[in-house]
Amino acid sequence: GVHVSSGTFNMYGGRISGNVSKDTSDGGGGGVYVCNSSTFNMSGNAAVSGNTAQYGSGVYLSSNSTFTMSEHAAISGNSAGNNGGGIYISYPGTFTMENGTISGNSADKNGGGVYVHNSGAFTMNSGSISGNRATQNGGGVYVKNGTFTMSGGKVTGNSATEGGGGVRLDKGTFNMSGNAAITGNTGTYSGGVSVDGTFNMSGDAAITGNGSPRSRGGVHV
Repeated sequence: GVHVSSGTFNMYGGRISGNVSKDTSDGGGGGVYVCNSSTFNMSGNAAVSGNTAQYGSGVYLSSNSTFTMSEHAAISGNSAGNNGGGIYISYPGTFTMENGTISGNSADKNGGGVYVHNSGAFTMNSGSISGNRATQNGGGVYVKNGTFTMSGGKVTGNSATEGGGGVRLDKGTFNMSGNAAITGNTGTYSGGVSVDGTFNMSGDAAITGNGSPRSRGGVHV
């Protein structure tokens, strides 16, 4: 795919698709790999789709780099053999979602849509994270020792075989405010949000219509 190191990539359209990161042990970024204080801006009808890797099959972001997604941009249909089907954010990358869609991605472990790890930060102001799947936890978003700030947009229709169909928080922080909504997600042990960390909810934020056959449909703390 694309490897951005100590540089800037502006993607106003086009498609990055069908790429494979062949490192089976710790390979990341089948579609896009951004590192070393780089910047990636994705807008228009730009798409990152159908890529495969062990981690962050669509996008892998790390080491003081930033990624901004806006307008009708889409990260979809990527599949990870480990964590982060759509996006993997690691120390200390910062991803901002102003609009667009993260959809139809899958992970054989955690974070079907987005995986936030090791002081990484994911901010969602609008757009949707939908139809993503994790074999273990966090169908939509999985946060492990990172921060997820959601002030708008929807996390909807995601699924996890274990817990946190919408969001799984594992020793990190999740701030939910504004008109943000988590709805229609499913997980065996928690459909909406599974919390093992700090969850702050305010404003008109809503967690509704999530399902779980064994435990809490909305929030499991």
